[in-house]
Amino acid sequence: MNVNANVIKRFVIYMAILTFVMFTVWAFVRSFMNRPPGDYETEVCDIRLKDKKYEQALEAANKALNKTPNHRGAMMCKALVFISEKKYEEADEVLTNLIIFLEKNLEDDDKTGIGTLAAAYANRGIIKDRNKKYQEALEDYIKALGIDHKAVAGPGLGTVVAKL
Repeated sequence: MNVNANVIKRFVIYMAILTFVMFTVWAFVRSFMNRPPGDYETEVCDIRLKDKKYEQALEAANKALNKTPNHRGAMMCKALVFISEKKYEEADEVLTNLIIFLEKNLEDDDKTGIGTLAAAYANRGIIKDRNKKYQEALEDYIKALGIDHKAVAGPGLGTVVAKL
């Protein structure tokens, strides 16, 4: 049997390319399959919120919460929708529930959860500030800074100076 060297070389190249493509597809598919229920809908909520499509954002957050009650990302997104719409009572209720849930269930090494808890306190402080409840707002701001000051810190001096 006489095998042409160019045919073998082409075969090896095609198999290498095919292997790379299949590993890429496999990794991409696994990234979607291993997501906790409600994560996709929470991302949709975030995108719709940024686009100021509040009704669609709220629908996505509610879908996520139907899949995973107390989904912290969905709860935060829902609260941010309410804040954007100036529905402060609804936002306060969602943030308070999120705070209660996180304080009961948060692991010490869950950095994302700790940042979310700090952000929930900070956002609740914003609501109280806008409703002229300054002392309560200050208490929430202090609590947020005590939990994770990096997560709720404003722009640094370099950012402020650069904008001047």
